[in-house]
Amino acid sequence: GRPLDTPAWRALPGAGGSGSAVQAAAAWRGEGPALASWLRERAYPLVHVPTRGVFPGPKYVQNNRFGLVLVTSRQLADPSHSSDISGEPTAAELVAELAPWAKFYRRRLKFSLFA
Repeated sequence: GRPLDTPAWRALPGAGGSGSAVQAAAAWRGEGPALASWLRERAYPLVHVPTRGVFPGPKYVQNNRFGLVLVTSRQLADPSHSSDISGEPTAAELVAELAPWAKFYRRRLKFSLFA
């Protein structure tokens, strides 16, 4: 973000925002849903790989304040395709190729694979 943006962690209750310290402590210990929901909204993996076949569209497309690099591959939709036969890289190969770029552009772009 910009230098004067409020850090995202301040949005947690009791962490410089609204709410109590007890709520914040419970959230950090995993006793409440606050931390999990905060992470789902604000945390991005270096390269997102859909694991359950569901792409979190609102997080990456509608509510994303960053740019999005979306890489598609038949390998993700049908793992029976061999990279030797189809010529397309596997998900692991894609992540390995994208990781250095994702690190370099971490503050501006979010990377995701999509089947």
